[in-house]
Amino acid sequence: MVRLLHVADVHLGAPLPWLGEQGRAHRENIKRAFARALDAALAEGVHLVLIAGDLFDRNQPGRNLVEWVAGQLHRVTAKGVAVRILPGTHDRLQPGGVYGWSDLEEAGVRVYRGEGPGGWDVEPFPGLDLTVWARPTVERGGRYRALAGRPATPTKTAFNVGLIHAGLDLGAGGDEDYLVSEAEVAASALDYVAAGHWHARREFSAGATRAFYPGSPEPVSADPREPGVALLVDLERGRPPGVTPVPVGEIRVAGLELDLSVLAGPEEAAALIARQAGDRTVLRARIVGLRRAGWDLDPAALEETLASGFFHLRVEDRSAPEVPAPAGDDDRLIAGRFCRLLRERLEAAGTEPERRAAAEALRLGLALLDGREVW
Repeated sequence: MVRLLHVADVHLGAPLPWLGEQGRAHRENIKRAFARALDAALAEGVHLVLIAGDLFDRNQPGRNLVEWVAGQLHRVTAKGVAVRILPGTHDRLQPGGVYGWSDLEEAGVRVYRGEGPGGWDVEPFPGLDLTVWARPTVERGGRYRALAGRPATPTKTAFNVGLIHAGLDLGAGGDEDYLVSEAEVAASALDYVAAGHWHARREFSAGATRAFYPGSPEPVSADPREPGVALLVDLERGRPPGVTPVPVGEIRVAGLELDLSVLAGPEEAAALIARQAGDRTVLRARIVGLRRAGWDLDPAALEETLASGFFHLRVEDRSAPEVPAPAGDDDRLIAGRFCRLLRERLEAAGTEPERRAAAEALRLGLALLDGREVW
């Protein structure tokens, strides 16, 4: 049996503006998660670590960070574990970029540069009876099929693994430079496709080929997700590859929508936010619905009051105030007729966005008819 560790989209050095003052602390979380992934490689008897792109968040990270990464990789290769790195979209190959520096590629570490036929690097590992087929992201501004043009050179190894960094083609278009589809996976004749680019764990196996995104070890965006993993991949003759997630991350990102239309008041909204508390939790709370007259709702105050219970808390107020009918609600008057029509629209609204839009239109329209300035 051959055992691999599949990691991707670490994004070391990411600026993380969505975390505000906690961005610096989370950059350290990301480093620790990557170190834990390498710890798992040693603890689980891995033969080869595959990093499927975007190890770094940008092409020219700080020198201290690169030296730290080199030290982490070399403590693994010192134990006889090979490491292979695929440049991604954030750390793609370019002159003067990080993969042109000498810090990383020492004994046991190789960066794939697409120097073989069709932009593929083909590397046999005779001792493992394994061949890695790697295609780094080099070109940009086009629509490239990540598994296309793979050399037809036959290999005599028992196991064949693809290493790519590409978006999953779901048929909806988009602006991805590199794409891969389940049909291409099924036709690849590979045992396993180690992919990067999607930040959440996802399987896209097809045919006899297993294919996975491990996702980022720690979150690098505000999209809701559970703490990250690395993937242990076991290759054994006559059996499909076994894939086991290994927890390496600690931070959970959660989303919460609070509809004031069904709540007793701002106090209940605050209590529901507080229930999500955890020192390893990032919470994005969004308040929607119609806000009744007299309800004092201050997102900044909620954040200040409740933030100590979270790694990071963001509260957004997307609610709209309820607007009472104007005095002298006479349908013969412009204001009265406008109010009636908008209230009918509000009652007929089938979704929360439609209700908020109608309520906001009512509020702004009445203010304009009253001669007040609105923003």
